[in-house]
Amino acid sequence: MEKTVHIAVVPGVGYSHLFPILQFSKLLVQLHPYFHVTCFIPSLGSLPTDSKTILETLPSNISCTFLPPVNSNDLPQGVALALQLQLTLTHSLPSIHQALKSLTLRAPFVALVVDALAIDALDFAKEFNLLSYVYYPASVTSLSSYFHLLKLDKETSCEYRDLPEPIQIPGCVPIHGRDFLDLAQDRSSQSYKFFLQCVEKFRLFDGVLINSFLEIEKGPIEAMTDEGSENLLVYAVGPIIQTLTTSGDDANKFECLTWLDKQCPCSVLYVSFGSGGTLSQEQIDELALGLELSNHKFLWVVRAPSSTANAAYLSASDVDPLQFLPSGFLERTKEQGMVVPSWAPQIQILSHSSIGGFLSHCGWNSTLESVVYGVPLITWPLYAEQRTNAVLLCEGLKVGLRPRVNENGIVERVEIAELIKCLMEGEEGGKLRNNMKEFKEAASSVHKEDGSTTKTLSQLALKWSNFGIEKQLFQVLGIYPFSLYSSILNAGFFKQIKNSKEGFSVNAEYFGKAIISKTSNGSISGSSQDYKHFLQHVKSLSFADGVLVNSFLEMEMGPIKAPTEEGSGNPSVYPVGPIIDTVTCSDRDANGLECLSWLDKQQSCSVLYVSFGSGGTLSHEQIVQLALGSSSSAAYLSAQNDGDPLKFLPSGFLERTKEKGFVITSWAPQIQILSHSSIGGFLSHCGWNSTLESVVHGVPLITWPMFAEQGMNAVLVTGGLKVGLRPRVNENGIVERVEVAKVIKCLMEGEECEKLHNNMKELKGVASNALKEDGSSTKTISQLTLKWRNLVQEN
Repeated sequence: MEKTVHIAVVPGVGYSHLFPILQFSKLLVQLHPYFHVTCFIPSLGSLPTDSKTILETLPSNISCTFLPPVNSNDLPQGVALALQLQLTLTHSLPSIHQALKSLTLRAPFVALVVDALAIDALDFAKEFNLLSYVYYPASVTSLSSYFHLLKLDKETSCEYRDLPEPIQIPGCVPIHGRDFLDLAQDRSSQSYKFFLQCVEKFRLFDGVLINSFLEIEKGPIEAMTDEGSENLLVYAVGPIIQTLTTSGDDANKFECLTWLDKQCPCSVLYVSFGSGGTLSQEQIDELALGLELSNHKFLWVVRAPSSTANAAYLSASDVDPLQFLPSGFLERTKEQGMVVPSWAPQIQILSHSSIGGFLSHCGWNSTLESVVYGVPLITWPLYAEQRTNAVLLCEGLKVGLRPRVNENGIVERVEIAELIKCLMEGEEGGKLRNNMKEFKEAASSVHKEDGSTTKTLSQLALKWSNFGIEKQLFQVLGIYPFSLYSSILNAGFFKQIKNSKEGFSVNAEYFGKAIISKTSNGSISGSSQDYKHFLQHVKSLSFADGVLVNSFLEMEMGPIKAPTEEGSGNPSVYPVGPIIDTVTCSDRDANGLECLSWLDKQQSCSVLYVSFGSGGTLSHEQIVQLALGSSSSAAYLSAQNDGDPLKFLPSGFLERTKEKGFVITSWAPQIQILSHSSIGGFLSHCGWNSTLESVVHGVPLITWPMFAEQGMNAVLVTGGLKVGLRPRVNENGIVERVEVAKVIKCLMEGEECEKLHNNMKELKGVASNALKEDGSSTKTISQLTLKWRNLVQEN
């Protein structure tokens, strides 16, 4: 029997944010019954009726905790709807924290999933050692546009709607600035600035669950998850749509379905603007007269007019909306259409055989419902990201038509009638219907056993169910190493010579014409005196009888053979490694002993060891980025500076991550650490000693070269041996927090991780063999000792 896996979810405020995350939860527990989901429900005032209805359908392994409602009088007045919803969540944070604290004491929660408007709650994920995910209930295209705005905000100064050309967002159909979400239409507003801050936070989390699917947004999904992207992990878990049946006593809920039963197949245009959309009085008049003028059947869910497009989102009007229709309209169209006030059972309507089109506000829930039931659209975006969705539908997927608006923002009756006729009849309507039919079939396939969404949910379930390793406690142990290159190399090499069967006695002060050297050199400015001196030094090597290299044939066969090819003019190269430090832990630093005790308590291959060698230091900015990037993967590290390095860490960092890692500010036994079973990766400066020590103990690397030849070592490790990953730096030479988190996750989990570990495992094996009796390095040393012995005898 599977052990119960607990996750917590926090929806946004309002029905369109509550039901998607609950539907996701239902799908998760349906596919994986051993999961239990606890939902913390915030609200602004009393919970709407439609929200209460969906709660009645939840299975037993989804439980709900109702947070104290927020009073609207406690919020700033006159701010945008999105900001109202965000502030409602902000006011609910103390209640969420208290509820989480109580629940995590009773059950081992592994993940916290929150709505895009509740991301501040994810700060608690770090406190309670939970994985952090955002559930984004809209399109990948819109999310891609949000991330692109972070870049565009720095590159442009005008309003986006004034940009002359459509904006090319990776993987997406080109989008005009005027079709960005509402909050981006006034760049001087506090709402816009607050929005950008929220988007920036997305990159700090473990992933985003998106209510979409690969087959409908392949371009945006692949671009978001591209290896070179700075974005976060995206999990397409849709389409998740409502499956509720009609309920209640309102006769209209049944009357409209009865009316549809009497209509011909694909003959009715369904008109609805979602749970919150409203039109002005002038637009209601034009829409009514346009429907009448089209001579096509229609089913229209109408609301009372308002000058605010989202007026009905949080509260419905008690006013009878039918009184706002044009005089005589209902009488003239009683055989042509049906008007339903305020609400209708949309799922049952869209799935009805008589529906041939959907005039929609392009809310993502309605859009997915239309796709699932194969109904082409007339796109009529009103607010939020709906204009971006309209672009995707019309220009990307080619399953919809978009009406033109006049200079006053009104869609006129003639335009409405023409679009209805175009959608419901003729060649273009047929093409749209065929396109939508293909997406309907694709949407149906993704939830099958081998479907893309089912696979994604199974991956998530597996990740979450492993409470320890899959909880991604990628602990980072940050310390200073002890060893120095010259002392290790010379002492180690002479020890090998003494153990040779040739019985040599070594004078460490004089080594004839042989030169002990590392394999590669650092990058130096071509015009500097250092560079010229370096070239002279390299030239002097050509006069040596040979170069003894702390490497081994199996690791660098190409580089070892190439310099000694006949006619090259280079000296002989003798690989005598790997020669590494074998110093054991001593009493020289109590922290060194303490860190080994800490490692004994960790799980196998769960810890990332971070060290920049005996001389490597970071700038303060880089320390902050590295700390925050590691902590976003539930990990931490130590700063490495003179004096007290802890003071350079981000404020509160050590307290937030005290359960996740270990920090040492002086010395630690690197050999003992790398050989410890809990170590799963090494973030290293790529000094050659550290590189060899990592190879000998089979630990794959994140390469972070800093000086000398370390950049070349990093290329060998990542591009040649394929046992490491190298983070990208920005234009200022900084590895940003998102990149840090990304490479840590890639090293410590998944397919790429497995390949790196397997490659390093093979390299570890040959490193061990190189120093055995018949190993390549042992043979090389024997050849050298024989050569030197003969030279002595000749003299």
